[in-house]
Amino acid sequence: MKKFFIIAMEVAILYLVLRSTFVQYLFKDIHDDLSDWMTDIAQIPHREALDTLRERMVLETNQFTDQQRDYFNKITYSTDQVERFYKLYCVQKDKNPFIYGATLNKFCKEISLLESKF
Repeated sequence: MKKFFIIAMEVAILYLVLRSTFVQYLFKDIHDDLSDWMTDIAQIPHREALDTLRERMVLETNQFTDQQRDYFNKITYSTDQVERFYKLYCVQKDKNPFIYGATLNKFCKEISLLESKF
């Protein structure tokens, strides 16, 4: 009976400690840090694919105007933007006011080569 009482008290104390504001704040902080860390790890392949795309397009982007370069940077900021660009301008052949002609063809080709990484 004494052991049961001691175990019951330990469980009650543990429950009260874990329910305290400080411990809840600590657990939330740890959870947020781990969540951010896991998100960053999951994004590594996407960032590498975007970096590779930018590197492969460096010759073309050197000839861009400032507006074209800003547009290109905006597109290659996220994989969602690249996929949207590819669908709209490479697959559906819509007109793009910033990237066109041989540069557009090269960009579409490079995206298609890296498409599995997006």
